[in-house]
Amino acid sequence: MTDIITTEECWGYRFSDFELNLMTRELVRRSSRRACPIQPKMFELLVYLLQNRHRVVSKDEVWRKLWGGSVVCSHAIPQCVSGLRRALGDSGRTSSLLATYNRVGYRFGSPAEPLGSGSSSVPARGSFEYGITVPPRPSLTAA
Repeated sequence: MTDIITTEECWGYRFSDFELNLMTRELVRRSSRRACPIQPKMFELLVYLLQNRHRVVSKDEVWRKLWGGSVVCSHAIPQCVSGLRRALGDSGRTSSLLATYNRVGYRFGSPAEPLGSGSSSVPARGSFEYGITVPPRPSLTAA
């Protein structure tokens, strides 16, 4: 599992039509002001690629960082990338956000702006800068 680092300097990223909040683990499409549901591993992959966006990340590195080197099926990484592309509306043929380097790995291929640099204020859950409202996630604890 990745260590998603959030500091006062960076609490998220803005890229393309999206904003990613590391504190609330939310991906929001800015044009529609709607949260995009993505699975935890997809979120972790997106964060890891954003944090390493200036280089190609090998498949082996993704496997070690996201799955801790545990045994997973050979399709786990490509399925995770495919699901993330679907969530982002990024097709494999014209992929502009997630670039695949055949037999090597992946790279985040779009400009991304770290959010919060120099600001100590972190937005509240679901608020971001444009006033959206994201319903709270259901609690897993019994009432």
